[in-house]
Amino acid sequence: MLSRALPLITHRISFSANVSSTNPMITPHIEFPAKRAIKPKELSQSRPERELTPSVASADEEDQPANSDGESELSELSESDTAPDTPTQMKIPKPAGEPGRPRSGGYNIEAVLKPWGKEEYAKVHKLVKKLADLKLDNTKSYSKQNSRKVMDLCETVERHHTIVEKYEGHWPIRAMLKLYLKTTSENHRRSGKDGKNKVGNAV
Repeated sequence: MLSRALPLITHRISFSANVSSTNPMITPHIEFPAKRAIKPKELSQSRPERELTPSVASADEEDQPANSDGESELSELSESDTAPDTPTQMKIPKPAGEPGRPRSGGYNIEAVLKPWGKEEYAKVHKLVKKLADLKLDNTKSYSKQNSRKVMDLCETVERHHTIVEKYEGHWPIRAMLKLYLKTTSENHRRSGKDGKNKVGNAV
């Protein structure tokens, strides 16, 4: 009968040194590949943009007013509203003072309208007097005339002589009217007084 040998039990174990045949490579420093620095701009581009959550998007849609056409408010603006303002041609303003009183702070209308030329001025002046006799009460001064009738007269003259369009508020036409109606109303009052005087002398 064979018996198994028991392992050797000792208090001391000896190890044998394994001497390597080649020495390890020792260098003063090892170069590592440099990492390229990431710029903030590249970092921001690499990050995906976060989309609005459905709750936020729905809240924005609820805040906007409902449009039956399904278009935004910007599409409802006309071209004149969205286009930049363009400077309009400035009209010639009225001179200071009243016409026919150049020595009292006013102006001489013929001198002011000299660029028209004598022929054009005469045509406009003739038409103003003709329309005043037809449309207005020439027995009264300009301040006592119907404003609507005066405006209608100014627009009629403007249609026949477009040069008036350059002037603010038709002031050349109104100045001519003031001078003409001043003369006709004074003549009317003077003729009335003369008639009364003749009647008194006859009595």
